[in-house]
Amino acid sequence: MTLLLALLLWQPPAPDSIDPFKGTWVLIPESATAIKPAIDRSVARMNFLIRGVARSRLTARNPASSAIEVRREPEQLHLRIEGFTNRPHPLNGETWRRRTQDGEVDIRLTRLADGFATSYTNNDGSRENRFEIKDAILHMHVTITSRYLTEPVRYTLRYQRQ
Repeated sequence: MTLLLALLLWQPPAPDSIDPFKGTWVLIPESATAIKPAIDRSVARMNFLIRGVARSRLTARNPASSAIEVRREPEQLHLRIEGFTNRPHPLNGETWRRRTQDGEVDIRLTRLADGFATSYTNNDGSRENRFEIKDAILHMHVTITSRYLTEPVRYTLRYQRQ
């Protein structure tokens, strides 16, 4: 009787919010055109003497990655964004520190109801990549903030499954 009751009440585990993201995704080239106007809006109100420097620095540090690979292991997510990161991120929300060309950076992965986000923070500001899937397309929403910017840089890149 107990076994029958257990079988009737058993439900399969809910799918992990990250599972649909597993695999390799390639850039939809038209979406890369969103970066330049986003940078231009962000630097538009800056002093004209530093606007060009800020624009070129932001442009150099924000290329449209041609591919994203997501692999899941029990306690971590391997996220390879071409041109950026190829490191495992702990799934427990733990912040970890890494040394980069910009100095020490605090890195964190956060699970969301509709996907996940990665954040990178240093003394100059932060970058958040929020990942979600809509209509079988991976959307990477990027937000860059800094005390040097008059407004955040915001753009979305779209990727299709390879």
